[in-house]
Amino acid sequence: MQRKLIYTHLSPTFVRKAAACVSQNPPDRGEYVIKRIVAEARQSDMQNWMMDLNRVLLDCTGYTELAGRMQNWLTKHGCGNIYLFLNPDIFMSENIDALPELPEDTYQTEGYPEEMALVYPPLDGTNRLQLNLKEILSLPQTEATKGQNIYQFCPLHFREREIGFLIITNCDYLLEHQFLFETLNALQTSMEALYARLTLRKMNKQLSQLYIHDSLTGLYNRMAYEKLAMPLFHQCMQENQPVGIMFVDADHPKYIK
Repeated sequence: MQRKLIYTHLSPTFVRKAAACVSQNPPDRGEYVIKRIVAEARQSDMQNWMMDLNRVLLDCTGYTELAGRMQNWLTKHGCGNIYLFLNPDIFMSENIDALPELPEDTYQTEGYPEEMALVYPPLDGTNRLQLNLKEILSLPQTEATKGQNIYQFCPLHFREREIGFLIITNCDYLLEHQFLFETLNALQTSMEALYARLTLRKMNKQLSQLYIHDSLTGLYNRMAYEKLAMPLFHQCMQENQPVGIMFVDADHPKYIK
């Protein structure tokens, strides 16, 4: 007996049957609308918050100035004092004009060094800026305030590298309105941009020194005469001050070398 196989396409049919169940806590449409309006208003406030903060921190020329502006701005929004600690190599880049090259042992790519630089606020009665971890943890306790304080320790990064951390006192407003992450992100972005500007200034200074010095003897060359001596000469002429220029022609310099 020969069997025949017949294939056919069957469309599935889903039947939904009401269970006739009534929720004991039906959603309140008015409450839902209020929550949506509050969430949108909070999002708008956060955008205005970040725009204002970025504007405040944009044109800072040093980390101490940046931290000072951050302190003033947070105080207006109900926060307490802040403490900013940075890795020594990051903080030393602020004084790059007085420090041609950073010591190699100050650069650390992973973790935090044993001692960190206190950027803000400066300690009273001492010139020491390097603090170890024990001194850092005990520093907020020296505040002469009434009542109890809550300290928020926030790590700071340049991408994957730890560069320091920020301690914020009584940042209830930031936590309640979920502004803390965006605030730290704005601070880190401003600090990284400042670090890039300082590094660029260092490179330009080094190129400028190479441009006006002879590579063999280290003496000033003709470019230095045009850049340094000529402006000084014209200034003395305008102020009627005596000035003189002396030229030295050395014969057979190879015997001197």
